[in-house]
Amino acid sequence: MTATVAGLYRYPVKGLPGESLTRVRLAPGEIFPGDRRYAIAHGTSAWDPAEPRWRPKGDFVTLARVAALAGLQAVYDDRGRLEIRRSGKRVAGGDPDLPADRAAVERFLSAFLADVANVPVRLAGAADRALTDVPEPFVSIVNAESVRHLERAAGRPVDPARFRANIVVRGLPAWAEFDWIGYEITVGTVRLRIEERIERCAATGVNPESAQRDLNLVRILSEGWGHMDMGVYATATGAGTVAVGDDAART
Repeated sequence: MTATVAGLYRYPVKGLPGESLTRVRLAPGEIFPGDRRYAIAHGTSAWDPAEPRWRPKGDFVTLARVAALAGLQAVYDDRGRLEIRRSGKRVAGGDPDLPADRAAVERFLSAFLADVANVPVRLAGAADRALTDVPEPFVSIVNAESVRHLERAAGRPVDPARFRANIVVRGLPAWAEFDWIGYEITVGTVRLRIEERIERCAATGVNPESAQRDLNLVRILSEGWGHMDMGVYATATGAGTVAVGDDAART
């Protein structure tokens, strides 16, 4: 069965809403370029900038603990620099490789999070390591029809953005993405090996529009389906390009 790519997304800063893309070039064994490139290390984080490496999400300020993060947005501007926006307006940004620019972003984030996180915070990041929830370089895929089934159980709209996927597909039956596990699919001209389900956490309870915690989707999943999973992780096994509107099918 063939699905269609309905959306492509990356999240330059872990925990912050990201940006919509129209086309992405993927390389074997790599994630979406720029995805989770940075994270916000809280005041007691073990993140060490002298030895930047993957760290578990407990070392960072996350949406699961701080719903206010949904009120910001992280994007790369036309020059490829990080930009933090609030209500659509730029509030901080620059080249994080430049100490002055990084310090400016950290000052804003520390002030913004002063009442809800252990501050001051630091902008963590390494050029060759994404700060995703898992150490493997996975691409995440969510099936919009599975979200629609969850929406019916919730009794209110559920935006797929709550699941912060890289690829959202339409046209599959609900939960059919789980049947892809162990197989390869072709999305656009990219081959992806589907690895495992994605177990969800409290971050999905935050409304991406209001930045308020308003649904316990983990509980609804557990009670309705006996698991807490939404979407699947995949590994790019070949180079290629994926664009909104492309087909996605098991090979």
